[in-house]
Amino acid sequence: MEPTTKVFIFLTLVAVSSCYRDDPEKCCTDDQFETSYGGIIAQIQGDMALGILQDMKLGYDVKGQRVGSEASYYILDGPTFNIKTIQLWDQKKTYTILNGACTVTPLEDPAPVNCVPDDAKFSEYIYQGKDELLLQSWVLNAKPYGLRGIMFESITDKTCTPVGNSFVGVAQSGMYEMPMSYSSGYYNFTSGIQDPSKWFDIPDLCDKADLKQTPYNGLDMLHPLLKIAHKISMRLF
Repeated sequence: MEPTTKVFIFLTLVAVSSCYRDDPEKCCTDDQFETSYGGIIAQIQGDMALGILQDMKLGYDVKGQRVGSEASYYILDGPTFNIKTIQLWDQKKTYTILNGACTVTPLEDPAPVNCVPDDAKFSEYIYQGKDELLLQSWVLNAKPYGLRGIMFESITDKTCTPVGNSFVGVAQSGMYEMPMSYSSGYYNFTSGIQDPSKWFDIPDLCDKADLKQTPYNGLDMLHPLLKIAHKISMRLF
């Protein structure tokens, strides 16, 4: 399967001076929505370089405290991984389906939110296109993701709809720190969840899966950068 042409990477935005208006109040987007999400993760360390393309579809339910996704990851000059993930906070469990096998792990991540966090700092107003779409850019705390660096999230000014995010810094992997950059964008955003069973029904193959003891057993075979990208994309803020 070739990488989708719908991977939107928001790398170039025209900055607009915000001196003509006050900083915006922190806002909330829909508490239930479906969206597609595309990104790229890159790392250069010494003579080694790694690039991963990400294509994800996401069902996000703050009301029900659950998130479901179907994602494909394309490692440049390497394999492709297709991963289905169901996170259910009422069960405190994550179900990960990879290569026809289901792994059930403890869910230790914070519950999903749909509002700009209290500790986020407004950065600037930016335009997408030729003065066509006014966005807000916010600086987020990267620590909840296990990252150290600068993380930005952009949202539409009028409706608080997520548009894209990016990160530059280092990620912790065991005893090591990995320099990395990450850029992604949302598209085909729709309010509500048309078919919750698509995202949140647990497949039959998970019925006999034992609960693992650590949160990321289901992705242990994957590159650390892919696991980090997957964790970032399962959260809105």
